[in-house]
Amino acid sequence: HGLVQFSIEMVLLGVVMLIAGSMFLPWLPIIIIQMFLLVLFATGLGLGLAALNVYFRDISYLWEIFTRVWFFATPIVYSSTLLEGRVSPLVENILYWNPMAVYVRGFRHSIYDGAFVGWAELGAAALFALIAMTFGWMIFTKLSRRFAEEL
Repeated sequence: HGLVQFSIEMVLLGVVMLIAGSMFLPWLPIIIIQMFLLVLFATGLGLGLAALNVYFRDISYLWEIFTRVWFFATPIVYSSTLLEGRVSPLVENILYWNPMAVYVRGFRHSIYDGAFVGWAELGAAALFALIAMTFGWMIFTKLSRRFAEEL
């Protein structure tokens, strides 16, 4: 369901960006790779959180609070350059390597700027996706043996 909605939204954004004059079509394969990596990242988080929620019912409430903070720590409605030099270097570094910020910067580069995101950014997105999927899958498989008993 989420993947279908995400794909539809990206197609609509693509149509709007084409009308606005963005030349992102040469980077369409990279955009699709970025979408795939984001889906893997989200799936990994979802697997881990779903398994933990079976044992610890308050995880969903804590996750809701965390995602609100995470939203504002991610440059979605503002540009990441807005904070440069205005916060400490430690905070700037944390915000820069925020996993969602890596994906947002990648999509902005590819779709809005019509430019290649860069191998470092694409590699970071792949690394975050791999880490999330690995840990999410490990948590899910380890805890899934007792799901029926816990539920």
